[in-house]
Amino acid sequence: MIKSKELVGRLYDGKDCIGFSYWLEDQNCKKVKLVQFFKAGNVWEVKVNVNGTYWWKDTVDPVTYGKIENIAANGLLKFQSFLESSTHYEQAISYCCSLATRGM
Repeated sequence: MIKSKELVGRLYDGKDCIGFSYWLEDQNCKKVKLVQFFKAGNVWEVKVNVNGTYWWKDTVDPVTYGKIENIAANGLLKFQSFLESSTHYEQAISYCCSLATRGM
């Protein structure tokens, strides 16, 4: 469960939070990936640098999710879904490569 104190690097416009970050950690609590959230008009934009050059982006509706902890959780669920579908696609491509090179 994401706690408010884990949402770091907050940016404010007056009293309104307009940006924050969350560190994904491994099982040893080592920080492995920074997820950034920025308010863009009526939505929150979620950004993750996937591999050093490619940025994954999506949006979260603040009206639906309210508190920033919930916005962070929804953004992370969307990122997780992206990773799962990407992994499935890459596994399918890998299998096609193995079929093409079978018997060589």
